[in-house]
Amino acid sequence: MASYTQLQYRDMLRKFLRDIDELNKLLDRRESSDNQLILALDMALDDWNLSPPLLYSVTYETFPSPNLLLRGAAIQILISLGILYSRGKLDYSDGGV
Repeated sequence: MASYTQLQYRDMLRKFLRDIDELNKLLDRRESSDNQLILALDMALDDWNLSPPLLYSVTYETFPSPNLLLRGAAIQILISLGILYSRGKLDYSDGGV
């Protein structure tokens, strides 16, 4: 079983999401910051550790499946981006004004 650090997972997640400057033609930069990717990884790790059955806690170094951690973090990033992008699309009314 391979063992990876938080920073290695962050780099793998960025590659998995293809979040690199050259591919983000509209933004001309990365879409997610390093801190946002680490937060998503932390949330995915937390989901794993808090999901039943609660047998034992894992860390980045002891996570049993890098694939599952990356997919869980990718889902967290996509949820976060979906919330961000929907913010500007919500209809609202200010008392008919």
